[in-house]
Amino acid sequence: MPHPLEILSRAAHPDEVKDPTSRAAMLAVVGALRQQLPAGCFPDPHQVVGIAYCALTNDRCLVADEMGIGKSHVGISRILLSRAYPVLVVATASTLHKVWVQET
Repeated sequence: MPHPLEILSRAAHPDEVKDPTSRAAMLAVVGALRQQLPAGCFPDPHQVVGIAYCALTNDRCLVADEMGIGKSHVGISRILLSRAYPVLVVATASTLHKVWVQET
């Protein structure tokens, strides 16, 4: 049986995931993100895969993609969905402007 990350990484949409556990995790993440995030702030498909994988592992994983792939989005989404507060996020100033919408 392939590893859950392999199963998830081949899919761009939850309907493409055949493994019931992986599919359930991806559907749960998509549904929860749609409820919690404002319109226009939905993660890219590969980020949804990362968020679902973190959920499958109960956040006992290491997200180590290349620069610019969206590790901050994955981590912050998991914090949001798991309500793991308080939390300290250390990031560069350029990440702040790309990831979070600043209110004026």
